Amino acid sequence: MIAIGHAETRFRNLKGDGGESLGYFQIQEETYWFVKEKYKKLYEKKDFNLAWTFENITERKDIQYITSVLFLDYLKNRFPGQEYKYYNGGSDFYQKKITEELKKIKKEFAEYKY
Repeated sequence: MIAIGHAETRFRNLKGDGGESLGYFQIQEETYWFVKEKYKKLYEKKDFNLAWTFENITERKDIQYITSVLFLDYLKNRFPGQEYKYYNGGSDFYQKKITEELKKIKKEFAEYKY
């Protein structure tokens, strides 16, 4: 998730793709509803039953993160080794972009490994 957040927005809470992708991890409305349907009880527990609009999610960083993590986990199980590709709609370029971002992060923080 760190690589996605860094590559997508440099951890800025913004609109992308002409307003279609929202937040730190650039989740689209269709993805939100898919994940929310799969994990209804979690969203109820988090007291978030609103539409996926920028106004609704701007202050709910927890919902942005939870949605992104659950979606990536779903993709890891469905498309092992290609989850980043499908996080961005099937883009081989995106798979490579995130894989490269992960390598940079691992290298930069290698000294903290224990």
